[in-house]
Amino acid sequence: MNGPLPDVIFLDINMPNVNGWSTLKAIRGHELFQQIPVYMYSTSSNDRDRKIADDRGASGFFTKPYRFEEVQAIARQVIMKHREQESTYC
Repeated sequence: MNGPLPDVIFLDINMPNVNGWSTLKAIRGHELFQQIPVYMYSTSSNDRDRKIADDRGASGFFTKPYRFEEVQAIARQVIMKHREQESTYC
């Protein structure tokens, strides 16, 4: 792969063409991407989805808020948390 890898991946469970579960499986099965944190999200607040995400190696799960600004705020928090964790390991 050319270019930098993402620091964090945000992955919707319900995507057109391929679902998030299949994508997560592919990410976790690829050596190059295995260590990248993957946060799953969905409009569903079903505990079963949260458990599946955890069982399949997602770094976290959140219910997608209605407003895009709220999604952005969650993404910022996750990225800041990831950066803080990385700085403690460097």
